[in-house]
Amino acid sequence: MNRVTLFGRLGNEPDFKVVQNGKTGLLKLRLATVEKVKRGDEWVQETEWHSVTMWGKRAEALSKHLKKGGLVLIEGKLRTSEYEDRDGARRYSTEVVADSIEFGGDKRAAAGGAQGSDQKSSGGHR
Repeated sequence: MNRVTLFGRLGNEPDFKVVQNGKTGLLKLRLATVEKVKRGDEWVQETEWHSVTMWGKRAEALSKHLKKGGLVLIEGKLRTSEYEDRDGARRYSTEVVADSIEFGGDKRAAAGGAQGSDQKSSGGHR
């Protein structure tokens, strides 16, 4: 089963584009998750960065309310793609394809203080 659930903060403003001849919306996000790990005698925080995409009309609606620094809960699946860099080397990139994005904690804080964001904001797959 290919499922992932992440809770973290948005590292940038949402990047929304209309693609495929103007028919489909694509939302791209960078998400930071933090985990406390023990190193020797002390606990330290490690930050992991995730690339997240979401497709469709819900992606466009969310792009208007999500803000850098906002807390979000993302559910989806992992997708790895292969590409060739400028030097001809084979590279791989893994991203989360989101089915659902919800505001975490206080919805106004998660949306960076956006007004009127009192509704649940998921991708509709629960």
